[in-house]
Amino acid sequence: MDCIHVTTQEQLDEALAEHGTNPAACIHLKGTEEFEISSSGSATVSASGSATVSAYDSATVSAYDSATVRAYDSATVSAYDSATVRAYDSATVRAYDSATVRAYGSATVRASGSATVRASGSATVRAYGSATVSASGSATVSASGSATVSAYDSATVSASKYVAIHKHSKRTKVTGGVVIETKTLTDPTAADWAEYYGLDVVDGIVTVYKGVDDNYTTPRGADYSPGATPAAADWKPTQQCGNGLHFSPSPGHTFDYNADATRFLACPVRLAELIVIGDKVKAPRVEAPGCVEVDIIGRPVKRPVDVKPAVSA
Repeated sequence: MDCIHVTTQEQLDEALAEHGTNPAACIHLKGTEEFEISSSGSATVSASGSATVSAYDSATVSAYDSATVRAYDSATVSAYDSATVRAYDSATVRAYDSATVRAYGSATVRASGSATVRASGSATVRAYGSATVSASGSATVSASGSATVSAYDSATVSASKYVAIHKHSKRTKVTGGVVIETKTLTDPTAADWAEYYGLDVVDGIVTVYKGVDDNYTTPRGADYSPGATPAAADWKPTQQCGNGLHFSPSPGHTFDYNADATRFLACPVRLAELIVIGDKVKAPRVEAPGCVEVDIIGRPVKRPVDVKPAVSA
């Protein structure tokens, strides 16, 4: 196989123009630039390292390491290792290892290994092995092996005998599996909320999560860089959004409030100061030693730490 390594969009365009009709060609995307590809022709395109790829039309991409791929139209993606994929329209994704996929529209996902999938809209997911699926909207899930499914809204789940299904809505349709009817929290305290989501409290401190962009910030402007201890200058202990820093119980949950999040932070906050607002909480500040960058399943990410002082939300 003829391997071509590219690190810029210009190099990718040149490689596809020259080798796109060669089924023996393999184009490797690396670096930190965001690549766009509408058609890969007969060539094989793969992304590795921390490369980011947006795939359109009939593009086919394989993602490895910590690569990120956004798939649209009828694009096809195979994801391995800790790769992250967001699939829209009629895109097709095959996820393996610890890959993470978010599927929208009519996207189709086949997940195995320890892959994690969050599906909404009319997405279809087939989960095998130890895959984990969270389905909402009108998503359809077929699960087998020791897969785990959390089902919301009007999702439909068909499962084999040993699949654990957490049913969060009476509208959800479930066939087979081991069904766990999830209790809805009513006026929970911060301690109830932490217990419900399985969060440990140590010396009055609980770790919660924030989804941010590549600059460790959000549209509201607070800085959550590793080591930072942001604080809300407008803090009000009311059970309403705003007037505080908002957090989720896991990295995956942050997508519900920041669908474009590309990085995730684990943030220590004081349990006694938390205000519960549905499936999220707000706090006046992040406690020392500050935010720690993690991946989609909460594992620490090793990057240079840049400690910054507290800033206002």
